[in-house]
Amino acid sequence: MSEPQPSASERQSAVFSLVAGNIAGFSGTTAIPLWLAASGARGELAGVVASGEIAAIGLGTLGAAAIAGRIGARPLCLGAAAVAVVANLLAMLTFDAAFVVGRLLSGFALGAVLATATALAAQRVDAQKTLATMQIGLACFAALFYLALPPLVEAVGDVAVFGGLAATALCALLAAAAGLHGKVEQNNAGFRPIPRALLVLIGLAVMFVGQSMAWNSIFPLGAAKSFDMQLVGKIMAACAVVMMVGPLLSRMLGERAGLRVPVLGFSLLLAADVVLIAQAQGLWLFAAATAALVLLPGFGLPYVIARAGNLGDARHAGAAPAFLMLGSALGPALAVPLVVAADWNAFGLVAGGACLIGALLMGAGKGRT
Repeated sequence: MSEPQPSASERQSAVFSLVAGNIAGFSGTTAIPLWLAASGARGELAGVVASGEIAAIGLGTLGAAAIAGRIGARPLCLGAAAVAVVANLLAMLTFDAAFVVGRLLSGFALGAVLATATALAAQRVDAQKTLATMQIGLACFAALFYLALPPLVEAVGDVAVFGGLAATALCALLAAAAGLHGKVEQNNAGFRPIPRALLVLIGLAVMFVGQSMAWNSIFPLGAAKSFDMQLVGKIMAACAVVMMVGPLLSRMLGERAGLRVPVLGFSLLLAADVVLIAQAQGLWLFAAATAALVLLPGFGLPYVIARAGNLGDARHAGAAPAFLMLGSALGPALAVPLVVAADWNAFGLVAGGACLIGALLMGAGKGRT
């Protein structure tokens, strides 16, 4: 006898739990610029902790991707979300030790939530559309987060950010309790990286080295073109709305062109864009190139994650955010000496070259998948 099919409300609840898990998983990196700006009194410690939190998210993502099939997706996600709530409440305490432990623990826990949600989404029949829906939810969250939190941060400091992150993790916990079901598929031989899937993940990391070089250098790039900080800030605020366009387009296109063609298309365009943003002089051209830095990944990530899961298994898809974080963490370190030297030609070549190499790695192979 076939198993009973879930009702429409159960399917919607399941998708909502994945959207909430994805939002919570990326909420830590979304919030870092805000609490860094409000943590001036902590000096260099804040910057070190921010890097440590990104690394912790990556470690949590990789660890969860490897063990979710054994522990079970539901208990892993519920436990990790609960830890994230407590960790963010801990970070709200005023002494530095609580801040450090809270941020690192939150990063590790949110990485586990992110990997679990991504892996479950990637093994669905409608994987690409579900992943696109998750990106749409994340874009909406980022826009609301940056609209609602800055006034609170000005009033009470970084505790407003950590309180917001605790509330986000709590929402993910409740959503998972209500709708998260299923298990992460694994073969009996355990987790063995599959070369073609691993190539996609390595390409994703390399591509985000170039993307993060450009995105994290937007203010000095703008200053080099005589655009003041307030003007560049307005462009970045508009990008929070533009973020929604990419995953919407991805969901509309679906898999009509397969997975490989969209992966190659968006990543090659991104390579051209980071070169353009280093050279563009006009305001509208600079603004358009800045918007493309978030629009193109928003469109392409669902295809990259779906391709990694298709060539490998759900755990390869679940590991994708960790590789993204790795590349994003390396990008600023490569950008700093070039920004200090104001060598924008070299900046464009390095960032564009990283995106190009990433595109070729992610799109390697033949066929639609």
